[in-house]
Amino acid sequence: MHTLSDYTFSLPPELIAQELHSPADECKLLTYSIPDGDISDEIFRDSLLNIDPSTHVFVNKTKVCNARIPVHFPWSGRVKARDGEIFFLKKLDEFTFEALVRPWKKFSVWTNIPIDEKVSFNVVSLSHEGRTLRCSQPIEHALREYGQLPLPPYIEYKEETAWSYQPIFAQDMWSTAAPTASLHFTDTLVESLKQKWVQFHDLILHVGLGTFKPVDTDDITQYDIHAEECSVACSLFSTIARAKEQQEPLLSIWTTVTRTLESLPYLWKRLSEENDFLAQFDDDVIRFWNQLTVTVSLDQAHQFIPHVSLDQGHLSFSTQLYLYPWSRFFVIDQLITNFHLPKSSLLMLVWAFIWYDNMKKVYAHAIEQKYRFYSFWDAMRIR
Repeated sequence: MHTLSDYTFSLPPELIAQELHSPADECKLLTYSIPDGDISDEIFRDSLLNIDPSTHVFVNKTKVCNARIPVHFPWSGRVKARDGEIFFLKKLDEFTFEALVRPWKKFSVWTNIPIDEKVSFNVVSLSHEGRTLRCSQPIEHALREYGQLPLPPYIEYKEETAWSYQPIFAQDMWSTAAPTASLHFTDTLVESLKQKWVQFHDLILHVGLGTFKPVDTDDITQYDIHAEECSVACSLFSTIARAKEQQEPLLSIWTTVTRTLESLPYLWKRLSEENDFLAQFDDDVIRFWNQLTVTVSLDQAHQFIPHVSLDQGHLSFSTQLYLYPWSRFFVIDQLITNFHLPKSSLLMLVWAFIWYDNMKKVYAHAIEQKYRFYSFWDAMRIR
């Protein structure tokens, strides 16, 4: 199923959630069992509390920044001020960043856009996505003071509820969207799971707008997928190797975590010839990853991992891994995610994990049972 039109469905508008369920961990959970194809309707918290205590849960600790900055352009004469917007995309240095802008004609090169007497933005150049801008103050300060959380366009922005778009695991900026599968975890639920000996592991993938960009090629295999920046502890390779050898389940929380974890075999292949990298692992871990990646080529490793750096036990890298039907999953055993937008790469990733026909059945069931879709969603667990 490599045709884009195969990845769409008809969704009643009333099933697009506008607010997070309260309490968050009492939302509905659709559970799909891969071995037997069974679908069950559960409550998120109750289902999670019954998972195997040996389960390893992987979460994304990225933090959504206040990426949307409203701006005003004073016009001369009788024309009133016209609203515009700067939408942060990617930090380049402490003061410089890439952004989408509107109206784009008002952001010509060298234009200065004042926010108030303290902060202004200067258009440095045109960029691939929009504009490169330089802020008169550190960009982190400007986003915190003047920005708004970037709720998706299908959700009405309300300042009093926007806080719920920030997962409890959030620590490290710079995402422009939330890893929404994390939104239904509460502090109480996490503590209860840890008391059951469930192990939590964190990693970082900074979510960009490309995550939600519709695939724009009719043949989905030809799609040029976006890159996203990731960070993992080197010790994660040992954790995964030992969990796999002991047959302990690896549960990925949302597609961003899945993309990061499934990038690790290509990352390992790229680094496996560097003695400084291998020296930190014992022979069993090296043997496991070498066997796991025997079918991965160096060309694939460089294609999917364009750059990587190692610093004090942490790897920072970009991933362009694209998972769609017929892709191989090396690492994860289970997945918690939401119900994704039609024709999105996220939808294709999930449909690849449980196969196309099974996923059509799951989505039809979710619509029939009136599950809530998209960012403030009800949940889906695949095991």
